Amino acid sequence: MFFHSTLKDASKRLDHREWPSYRHKMEGRAGNEGIHEMGFKVQGRQYRLLFKFDGEKQAVILCGCYHKVNIWTPRNAPNTAADRAKALRLGKAKRHEREIEDTF
Repeated sequence: MFFHSTLKDASKRLDHREWPSYRHKMEGRAGNEGIHEMGFKVQGRQYRLLFKFDGEKQAVILCGCYHKVNIWTPRNAPNTAADRAKALRLGKAKRHEREIEDTF
């Protein structure tokens, strides 16, 4: 439920830097693919979504993971997101669109 609320709140703002859960653009290979990090905490655990923008108010979620200090779970999450972003860019993968529900 918290995940849906986070997405719903983000969908109301044009500038992604104003999203309450927006953290930063990634560095390294993931950053070169245009990947950004969104984070939120639920029951004491730091959740992260690695995503890429694809038009106004559209984000493609590439990988969900946990993050604490410098430890990613799964440990290769940034590379997985970069591989998926590259596949999308090259047309080797397709995205699944989902409308944000505003009925909850």
